[in-house]
Amino acid sequence: MRYVKVGLLAIATIFASRATAQQFEQGVIIRAVGDSVKGFLETRTKDRTPQSIRFKTTATGTIETYTPDQIQGFKYNNGNVYTSQQLSLDLTTHNITALEKMGENERNIQQKKFFIEQVLKGKMSLYKMVYDNSLEYYILEDENGQFTPLNNTVMYNHKQDAIQTLPYYQTTLLEKMGNCVDVNKINTIQYKETALINVVKKYQACKYGTATVQDIQDTRVKSGPLQFGVLAGYGSASFKYDLFDGKADSKNSGTPLVGAFMNIPLSRQYMKMSIVVEGLYRQVSTEGTKTDMYSEVRDFKAGFSYAQLNALFRYMFPSKSSIKPLLFAGFGNSFVISTKENEYKRRVALNDNRDAGTMFTGVRNYEQSFIVGAGIMVKKFGVDVRYEGGNGFSSLNGTQVGRKQVSGVVKYNF
Repeated sequence: MRYVKVGLLAIATIFASRATAQQFEQGVIIRAVGDSVKGFLETRTKDRTPQSIRFKTTATGTIETYTPDQIQGFKYNNGNVYTSQQLSLDLTTHNITALEKMGENERNIQQKKFFIEQVLKGKMSLYKMVYDNSLEYYILEDENGQFTPLNNTVMYNHKQDAIQTLPYYQTTLLEKMGNCVDVNKINTIQYKETALINVVKKYQACKYGTATVQDIQDTRVKSGPLQFGVLAGYGSASFKYDLFDGKADSKNSGTPLVGAFMNIPLSRQYMKMSIVVEGLYRQVSTEGTKTDMYSEVRDFKAGFSYAQLNALFRYMFPSKSSIKPLLFAGFGNSFVISTKENEYKRRVALNDNRDAGTMFTGVRNYEQSFIVGAGIMVKKFGVDVRYEGGNGFSSLNGTQVGRKQVSGVVKYNF
């Protein structure tokens, strides 16, 4: 027991230290007056472009938050560059129901300074801004330093009763690139990062030569940083008893659980596939009856608390919405921390030493289980429902107890 507690403390310490380390990485901010300050920047993600950035001058220093109005931009040591620019962007949702109800003058057009990420550097540069975890916007910087949004307007056409996309960005590309691009090819270019990077490269190679282009993609982070968070939930556990000397039945156990998790991305498309490691505390408590082969009835109670470590493979479905569905499956490993109850009483006392005693001998200190589930993520919050089947809390032949559990879990990402 002592070693289990020490191990849990070590795991918690690692979680905390890794969380702190992963939240910041080295970089610089460019202040409004033009000078730069070295320090540590909040770790970026590919799901969204920050509307503000946290910064500290030393690893243990005070955290300050900067908006696009306060600084010219910031740069990570790995090459990722963000600049602050005054833009007019149409940030209207792409949700079909919302667009259908929206009037012509109700679009969400914002004119202000935004942080935008450089994805291609050259005589003509390309920038990207991800809004609300799903909507992507691209901006051109031409040879004169002018920033022009590449608009791809999505609206609801009430006459046709359908969603309509207006690719204004194609006209902008023609205006900016002139004879260096083929009109027919421009009209087929998709509003995607790779396609836009390729057309800007071709333009610059045509007008200035290939040596003028620096592909920022090669230095960008290919997967997101580790994510950390906390979880809490409640489950209902049922037990199957395999007894050699009778049969037993018990009530379902209400099972509270709390813990923390670490999300490790596996794919280049940020967070699409990942390994989730969960450390949690849970309890089971049940009471029931056992009837032996001689029809003798015993009332029993059993309750245990566990430290559990889960390893799950998670797949998050790509979605333009802020609501992202996901599936997961994996294994759990539980260690008994304490035994709260494990006793029986004869319903009819015979006044001998078997009127009461230990119900389950050979209690299993280590339980294995498999887990499957589904859920959704909405920005930093997640909800999932999971099924878990375990080999229970008794391991002796003739007194085996299997566990099946359905739980609802709420998560919060730091």
